[in-house]
Amino acid sequence: MRQFEALRAVSIEITRELDLGALLQLITERVVGVIGGGQSMIRLWDEDGQWLVPRAYTGSLIHWANRRLRLGEGVAGTVAQRRQGMIVNDFRTSPYATPLLLEGTTHTAVLAEPLLFGDRLVGVISIEREADQQPFTEKDRQLLALFASQAAIAIENARLHEATVRRGEQLEALMSSCRQ
Repeated sequence: MRQFEALRAVSIEITRELDLGALLQLITERVVGVIGGGQSMIRLWDEDGQWLVPRAYTGSLIHWANRRLRLGEGVAGTVAQRRQGMIVNDFRTSPYATPLLLEGTTHTAVLAEPLLFGDRLVGVISIEREADQQPFTEKDRQLLALFASQAAIAIENARLHEATVRRGEQLEALMSSCRQ
């Protein structure tokens, strides 16, 4: 019950943030607190490039800051492709662990959920745990799925806000040039 109450409080908090960068970082930090885990990452879907692009992370995931994934690549790519969550508690020996994905990492378990807005892929949120931590459970996955649905809405709201601000600035610049 405490986890669901924490999820409710975090949902309220993230829906208030309209700066996309700040929102993504807030989501990655809060999801670790709600679900529990070592670190988390959000990868957003780049429709043009057909990539999952890392945009926010916690912990020691900095080595992934520029590592894009294709659909079907690793746990996150598979989650994006299937559009359903996954628990992989044996990550290091799983078929999702390519040599490149194992390089520089020590986590043994991954929990990931797609970020979906309606039927459109927004990205993937994942949490990793080390060998000395408990494996993920189906309850963890269900909780992350609830969190992911709220996060996807908040991300789309922030994107719409940024687009509106950008259009307003463009309109103001156009109006200013017409006055001169």
